[in-house]
Parts: sequence; structure tokens; C-alpha cells
Amino acid sequence: MGTIGIEVREKDLEVVSTKVKLLNNQIWFLEEGFAVKYCYLFEKGKQVPVQVQRKTMSEIYPEIRFIFDKKNEVVAERASFGARLRTTRKNNWLTTNKKVKFNRTLYFYQLIQKIEDRNHAKEMLDHIYSKKAKASK
Repeated sequence: MGTIGIEVREKDLEVVSTKVKLLNNQIWFLEEGFAVKYCYLFEKGKQVPVQVQRKTMSEIYPEIRFIFDKKNEVVAERASFGARLRTTRKNNWLTTNKKVKFNRTLYFYQLIQKIEDRNHAKEMLDHIYSKKAKASK
């Protein structure tokens, strides 16, 4: 059983640090159980983030449309206001077993990590095989 379509709850996001996009298209960052919005100023030619607004997870959770991983790929999505926030990526690393009690927060964090690890491994293999294909020609 893959992990696509698993509901992501508010408690799952309390320990996750990642980027989210809201239903109103604003970009926020989840950090240490809070949602933070930044604007960027330039100082001496370098972009410097400045915290503009900070909300609790309970304030922002119903408004989350997308959750992104480190590579800016969508990991979870909410179809519309009032709908459930569900994972969107298939994988075979983590499965749900109702007989085993598990920590959903840790589960969601592991899901993101495993997706990123799998994608990195695919990129490495593609790179290696492309070099071998060029060398054999």
C-alpha cells in the first residue's frame, strides 16, 4: 500500500519545518510549530529575510493549500477550503498498518525524507547511466 492520500493533520505539522502555500496564494514557512511570513529586503546587494507576520499552527492550518518539500515539490494538497489536506506523492517506503500504533508526526516527517532520498537516488543513477551510455558510443 502506498502513502498517497493520507490525511495530514495539524499535529503532524507541528514539528515539520517546510514551505506552504495558502488558499489565497500567500507563501508561509512552518517553523517550530508556528507559521511565519517573510518579506525580503536588500542590504548591500544581498537578499535578507525579514519576518513580517507570525501565526499559530491552528490559525493557519485550515488555509493551507500546498505543502512543499526541500526541492519545492508538492507533498500534500488541499482541494478547497474545508477539504482535507492529503499527501499527493506515491511511494512504497512507508505503509499504514492499523494494528501498529504509530506517531503521525514522525510518520509524516519520514514520508518527506524518504521521498527526497528516493528522488536523489534516481538522479544519481540517471547520471551514472548517462555517462556509461556516452562512454559506450
